[in-house]
Amino acid sequence: MANFQIWLEAESSSTFTFFRKLNGNLVRGNKIFHYYSCQFYNPYYQSRSTLCFRNKGVIPASLNCPVKINVCEEKGLVSATYYPIHNHHTGFHNTKYQRFKDSTRNLMKSYLLLSFPIVQIQNLIRGNVGFRGHRSFVPSKEAFISRRSIRTYYRRLQNSVRPENDALSVMCNVERLKAEEYNPILLFKPQNSKTLYGPPGLDALLNSDKSFALGIQTETQKEMLIKHSYKIICIDSTHGTNRYGFYLLSIHIQDEYGQGYPVAHFICNYLDYDTLVTLFNSLKCRISNLEVHNVMTDDDNVCYTAFNSVFGPNLNHLLCKWHVFRAWNRQLACKVHSNDLRNILRKKLKKILNEKCHSNFKTLISEFINDTSVKTHTFIQYFLDNYYNRLELWAACLRQFPHGFTDTNNYCETFHNQLKSVYFQ
Repeated sequence: MANFQIWLEAESSSTFTFFRKLNGNLVRGNKIFHYYSCQFYNPYYQSRSTLCFRNKGVIPASLNCPVKINVCEEKGLVSATYYPIHNHHTGFHNTKYQRFKDSTRNLMKSYLLLSFPIVQIQNLIRGNVGFRGHRSFVPSKEAFISRRSIRTYYRRLQNSVRPENDALSVMCNVERLKAEEYNPILLFKPQNSKTLYGPPGLDALLNSDKSFALGIQTETQKEMLIKHSYKIICIDSTHGTNRYGFYLLSIHIQDEYGQGYPVAHFICNYLDYDTLVTLFNSLKCRISNLEVHNVMTDDDNVCYTAFNSVFGPNLNHLLCKWHVFRAWNRQLACKVHSNDLRNILRKKLKKILNEKCHSNFKTLISEFINDTSVKTHTFIQYFLDNYYNRLELWAACLRQFPHGFTDTNNYCETFHNQLKSVYFQ
């Protein structure tokens, strides 16, 4: 029957007809009979009054198209009798009454289960339709598939097996993951409940009833973390990944190709020191002898302090240069009102940030402080209070140790951007 289904789909595409199966299979001895009819065949239609109308219209009830396909399956062989003459016009406009082909639906299901982005699924299903060399194609419903259709199918696929209540749905997913051959759950603490899996540190906090935490690390992520943790660990959090305002905390390493690789994820609603210590402790419970030397964060000391208390002591702390320079730019916009002076200071700060010679760095920063203190006291005071006393965290000339050349933790930023703009669309 597989070859027959391929032929049936090809015939459907060429005639813009959906062949629906009538009733079930009829078994007579060694023979199995299948009966298909045109989508416009409906002899039992009864009109009914309704106030609901579909914008795309409904199949005309008076046509009763006589096209049929009678199929006989016997010992692996298939024979078919085809009555191909329609009593109506066959054209592309008929596809608005049709669903997607089974092969297309199975393809969508496979891609969605593999977490392909919806935009990429749309491009894969459309193929090379519209390319310069393929503009004389026969139009099909799949060629005009929309992202909305794929999202609708995805929701149906998800809701078919999961509860509507989000808390119960998360609980079911956690239990399903824990039952797998490799348990990827590092920590799970629902709201208004004790910690169900992982270290119970959150239970002793004052905000224990309201706190939520879920930590996940797959087997591949664990292996990659063990293999590359000696280089540098990049940690960053983001918001806007769910409607509850919970944070997503991601940990990345630098792989053998110099690219960022996510090795653990935590979803939580607090990012204070005690909460972060518990999250990182769950990671240490999974990998007790993890070798860590360098940690890079954005301009937030709480995350490093918590990580150092678990995997330290005395880990090298690096600030992401991109976040540092962005903070400087924001303060320049607030505290320096002259555009020309802002541009001059911005160039000087960028040169100081990237200077790799220690003696040149000392000269540059000394001249910058002396010159700028006269022109804009407010900005130089901000610089002295927040960065001059932490030169070793951001100055390139003071990163003279293995893997200290890493400038940014934008591995995490890029991952979060792709997650929000592609996977969540």
